[in-house]
Amino acid sequence: DTEAIFCALLGFLAERNWRSLAEVDPVELRDWLTRMNDKGELTVVLSDGSDVVVYVDKSSTTGAHVWEVFPPYEQLAFGDVDLAVDFARRGVKARKGVVIASNPLEPMPGSTAAWAKVEPGTLMIVRQGAILTKLAPGVSDRPAGIRKANLRPSKVPAKTLNVRHRTTYKYVTAVERSMHLLRLTPVHDPLQHVLSHRVTLSVDGQMRSYEDVHGNRVRRVLLETPFNELIIEAESTVRLLDTDPLDFRPLRARSTIPLVWMPWHRQILAPFLLPPELPESELQELTEYALSFVERNDSDLLDTLLDLNASIFKEYEYRQGATTLHTTAFQVYTDRHGVCQDFTNLFICLARLLGVPARYVCGYIHTGPKNPNQRQGEASHAWAQVYLPEVGWKGFDPTNGIITQTDHVRVAVGRNYVDATPTSGTIFVGGGTETLTVDVRCEPVEGL
Repeated sequence: DTEAIFCALLGFLAERNWRSLAEVDPVELRDWLTRMNDKGELTVVLSDGSDVVVYVDKSSTTGAHVWEVFPPYEQLAFGDVDLAVDFARRGVKARKGVVIASNPLEPMPGSTAAWAKVEPGTLMIVRQGAILTKLAPGVSDRPAGIRKANLRPSKVPAKTLNVRHRTTYKYVTAVERSMHLLRLTPVHDPLQHVLSHRVTLSVDGQMRSYEDVHGNRVRRVLLETPFNELIIEAESTVRLLDTDPLDFRPLRARSTIPLVWMPWHRQILAPFLLPPELPESELQELTEYALSFVERNDSDLLDTLLDLNASIFKEYEYRQGATTLHTTAFQVYTDRHGVCQDFTNLFICLARLLGVPARYVCGYIHTGPKNPNQRQGEASHAWAQVYLPEVGWKGFDPTNGIITQTDHVRVAVGRNYVDATPTSGTIFVGGGTETLTVDVRCEPVEGL
């Protein structure tokens, strides 16, 4: 019976010219397997080396259980009296995966497992460690797989935000002479209009404004009046017009990875294509990880970036105080936690390893009242922009798993945090122990 069904299945696929499971219509395949299931018990696991298809017997006489594995983990071993599997025996990789078994296998000491029974009559498609499609019995809508519509933002109305950014430095010993760089002026361009802006300092000094190499508005301030406390306050009113950031999509041909750049394009984009200096072994591991997103999304550029953005949001824990400015992208990848700066650095590193230009953005985010992410709205926020061919720079916020629209206020961009940091400086005389507090308020302006 098994051989007859398998041969009939191959004939079914050949009749439709499907050369791989990636080309299969999941609804048609599910319906065909259901008809076979009418003749007797049938639970199927089928793979072509890239995708895995699972169909579970509709009568539940024979079933399947699934375990979605998410790092970090030190051990990943399970089994029963007949079988033992240890995925970490040859070294631990910070990868997610899907384990499928007819019956739940017990985790071995030091491991944990969370098995879930698959609903009878369900068809699942798994690719690169993720459930691409989960089609319940009777459902006739064609699923979009990993390219889910909810990863693409809907059009929203324009919004006006008022931002107040207050930074306070306190010193035990008076600072007698210091130099400060301030990047606090929001970007003014066709998608973001600055209606008003002012910066005030509690200590008088000499100030000069200029535009840096990244196009950021910078103030250089020399303070020669002694102080124990310095308050820097910036107030801005900004009109945000990026209401439909992916509206270019229907007008363009599909872009795929690898991208091909003209030599002069690559020269200009070089600073945004160079990954951070990490050990070669770490970059190789991160490259493999980045390529898993490419393979899962059929090399489509935008779908890969959307998947990467959403995966960091879902699979990495937002944890304040667990990282520092020196935490590397590889450490974030293995530890699976961090803050907005860490997730942005990881996203940028992975994009650059795929040959996609990416840069660091510092600014503000409006999270709304009593939002779970309110803590992000009380300080400056970080996200990434990638350069899409024939489109330009588009914002991806992996901390929140979204494309930037009218809740993000762009202030400064650069290769990394150092190029875009809001305030920095050097103390030449005095100082001592420093206490820094930052308070940001980002609120909508009614009627605008």
